[in-house]
Amino acid sequence: MIKAILFDLDGVVINSEPLYEKVGDRLFEQYGISIPEEDQRLFKGTTETEFYDLVEDRYEPEWDRHQVMREGRKLLIDVFTHDLQFMPGFLSLADRVRERYLMGLVTSTPGELFDEICRLLPIREIFQGFVCADDISNGKPHPDPYL
Repeated sequence: MIKAILFDLDGVVINSEPLYEKVGDRLFEQYGISIPEEDQRLFKGTTETEFYDLVEDRYEPEWDRHQVMREGRKLLIDVFTHDLQFMPGFLSLADRVRERYLMGLVTSTPGELFDEICRLLPIREIFQGFVCADDISNGKPHPDPYL
């Protein structure tokens, strides 16, 4: 018997994927990197660490990774503050689902950024449980976050 339904955050609950692309384009432009559309698909669903690993493997930038990560988070929070929204139809779906099931949220987003998202949108009021990138050893597509 199904007792709970787990949702992914990015692209399912919140419309963040275009915002991540916008921030990535803006951030990497400073380092002379232009990410083609076909590479954008590689980054979806990755953890922050995996994302930067992929960028470094493919484009070999000369940068201070930790500084770039800080810049990226700052830009992301700024863009999220102005543009982040729930996916169309999600809130009405959540209303119907929570009448019968517990709801959990699984995300590759680090806890610090997840807290910022929750400051902007009432995520914690909708879900009863949360799994962030910081909570697990093996991120998606491994089953660990869902187990």
